[in-house]
Amino acid sequence: MKRWSLLDIDARGARDPRVLETGEHSRVVVVDLQPGQRLDEHAVREPSLILVVRGETEIAANGEAARCPAGTLLSLAPHERHAVTTAAGARLLLVLSPWPAPDHRLTRASAPDALVEEPLGDLPAEADGRAARG
Repeated sequence: MKRWSLLDIDARGARDPRVLETGEHSRVVVVDLQPGQRLDEHAVREPSLILVVRGETEIAANGEAARCPAGTLLSLAPHERHAVTTAAGARLLLVLSPWPAPDHRLTRASAPDALVEEPLGDLPAEADGRAARG
């Protein structure tokens, strides 16, 4: 079993996300957005889940914008264009599955893993209630 404390991981921003896991079927990434930061409209090839771990974002897709406070989970279809903004900063957990998508330019062998975060050892009892991967 591997576990991570999503609140304590060192992620350095949208330009330097922290890859937690790249497995046979998925990739899990933590992205920190700084106050006032915007990720312009873009798309990924994989079906995506985005969890707002802390802070608040506004995510716009298909002409609709949604306010997304901590605890919000969004699902995006492959190639669905979206933009993300945050006034006060936010931490996002991104799950891409399947990874890589069949039409992705990366193959599993060429996908960078230099930023793979090591899982935590045993978490203290009070951390057990935090979001963790098991």
